[in-house]
Amino acid sequence: MGVSRRQFISEIGMDAAALLLPVAVPSAISAQVCAPPGDTSKPTAWARDCRSIQPRRPASTLTGIEITRLKAAYKAMRDLATSDPSDPRGFTHQANIHCHNCGGGGSVIQVHSTFNSTSLRFLPWHRAYLYFHERILGNLIGDTNFRLPYWDWENPNHREIPSAYNTPNNATNSLFNPTRSMGPNDVLDPTDGQPATALGQVDFNNFSPSLEGSPHGSVHVEVGGDMGAFDTAGNDPIFYAHHANVDKLWSDWMKADPTHLAPATAVWQNQTQGFFNENKVWMTIRNVDTVNHESNLRYIYSGRTWEFISWRCILNWRVFEVAVNVPRIRFLPAVRKELAALPERAAVHMRVVAPQLPVDKSASYFVYFDDRDAKANRGPASPSYAGMIPIVRMDREGRQKTTSPPFAEFEISPRLKYMLDRKDDLDLYFVDRKQRGGNVVVSKLAFRGVQIRVAREG
Repeated sequence: MGVSRRQFISEIGMDAAALLLPVAVPSAISAQVCAPPGDTSKPTAWARDCRSIQPRRPASTLTGIEITRLKAAYKAMRDLATSDPSDPRGFTHQANIHCHNCGGGGSVIQVHSTFNSTSLRFLPWHRAYLYFHERILGNLIGDTNFRLPYWDWENPNHREIPSAYNTPNNATNSLFNPTRSMGPNDVLDPTDGQPATALGQVDFNNFSPSLEGSPHGSVHVEVGGDMGAFDTAGNDPIFYAHHANVDKLWSDWMKADPTHLAPATAVWQNQTQGFFNENKVWMTIRNVDTVNHESNLRYIYSGRTWEFISWRCILNWRVFEVAVNVPRIRFLPAVRKELAALPERAAVHMRVVAPQLPVDKSASYFVYFDDRDAKANRGPASPSYAGMIPIVRMDREGRQKTTSPPFAEFEISPRLKYMLDRKDDLDLYFVDRKQRGGNVVVSKLAFRGVQIRVAREG
């Protein structure tokens, strides 16, 4: 039986796998400050975009002509990085943008793990990044209608890396990256790329960090290689398709309900992000300018709007605090009785506030209610499986501190009876998802609080 690239690298380790690649796995980018080239002291404010509105389409559904155009655009960007290393439109500098602001050091902002309600930059910054990146790609091939594709990994039929990015699976393909743990025959783990919990949030302050954790972070971890750390992620062209789908989920969430709004504070709306445009002009764009991507940034999303929207938008949440500043989950009798009386089809979430996880590597961690089940590490097949939490390192050298998420939220409707049948207080345990066999390391999960959140109509 053949062994997939991901299985092989997992077994021999990334350090050993680096010896098999034509380039070193830890990119040189991660060892430098990835500052933008040229003078950025006198920005030009973004004003408007007069291009026609065009669709971003699923990468797995692109036509042969569209794939050829996509590869030509990235080849032109890669060639520019070689012919004129100082040109900010070249692929190396485009990757450095993410490195600089997401783990590479030197930037005055940090767009990941900024969970204060006035500094939630994750979604608007990445939307603006893709927008200018997309305009540069189109300009390099003389096509103002060019739009990025998105990798719709939540679609059960599209959970492998889109074939354009690994066909051929070598350096002759401008969309190829040799460091990926996922090969052409690999598919995402079933626990990856599941956006339901994020899309179920009722306000932006909860939606943005929920989406940033999982599915966003878990896909970074699973693809691996350059994608496995934020300072090197931009080196892999699949990064841009991945984030286009994250951006689409923001768009879907906004469409789901008229109460799903971007922050209204002047501080958030007037935050600016800086990028070079297709004419090598340093531009700044405000968060508020990115919110309406159709009229302002001139793209829409084609393909299905995630099924979630057809029903979850009518729900709100009743919250039961079952652990506050205590190390264990305890159900008061009245709460236990009320939860036990819920209809069988009720949507029930568990939110773990400030879970404390290792931050010395990028990994996805399974969380269980029982240490013996954690030791077996069977994931969703286990009766005490709660959910999964990804951690993505800011950078490989640890120059910037990686933090655990402010909360992790799990769909536990099928686990609620198991929890209620356990008369004692409950602990939570976590295990690196990749561990198997007799040497699984189980750790107790520390947290600041646990809520049981029950969805109801109206």
